[in-house]
Amino acid sequence: MNNILLYLSNKHKGDNYLIYKGLKDKEKLRKSEIDEITNIYLKNDIKFISIFDLNYPSSLFMVHYPPFVLYYKGNINLLNDLTKKRLYLVDEMNSEYSKEILSKNIKTLTENSILVTNSYASEKHLIDEFKNANASIIYIAKEGLNSSKFDDINLENNLIISQYPIDDHPRKINFRQSNVLSAAIANSLVIFSSYKDSKVNNLVSEFLNLGKDINCFPGSLDEKDGNNHLIQSGANLITQIQAVAK
Repeated sequence: MNNILLYLSNKHKGDNYLIYKGLKDKEKLRKSEIDEITNIYLKNDIKFISIFDLNYPSSLFMVHYPPFVLYYKGNINLLNDLTKKRLYLVDEMNSEYSKEILSKNIKTLTENSILVTNSYASEKHLIDEFKNANASIIYIAKEGLNSSKFDDINLENNLIISQYPIDDHPRKINFRQSNVLSAAIANSLVIFSSYKDSKVNNLVSEFLNLGKDINCFPGSLDEKDGNNHLIQSGANLITQIQAVAK
């Protein structure tokens, strides 16, 4: 069954609704094509788990159309690690104010949590902090895992996952879906700083849709700062990361 899902995922470019429809409509399958797709992944050393596997994260069933297939490279056990919290971190402004807050909390973070990231440009310094501490990171990819952009990632204690097959390139919808996947995998969202009316609000919405906590450090006096607005709207106010990382 897993290889059938692999084939359908490739045919429908990771579109979970179309995969579901293909199964429901008993879409015609050819063993030769299924075998061909399976061999391509073996040659590229890209593994996958399906919705039928025991190690498929139960949190993904919260999503309306959970991924039938998750492609991965690295340590798949990070998805179900119960010893550390999986946190999505945001420090959009990366100001002197937020840098000071981050520096006071980064040691606790890297020792007690796994970073979940979409690898947006504004998250690079957070990724670097975890890399420098040799702490674990789960990267959510928006394309197929044969992309060369993942070549420098240490796969022993990190994980790259994608719901998109080989040779699939980032599309607009993939970015929204990566927010959905991030919200399902992470235990909560921690915001060191954010801008008002920024795209971070899209990520916040996905966490809220799944009933996940939004945790914000106090905002600065900068009128562009969005954290105070999020707190006023109901986000949890935190002053130390121990509140969510332990």
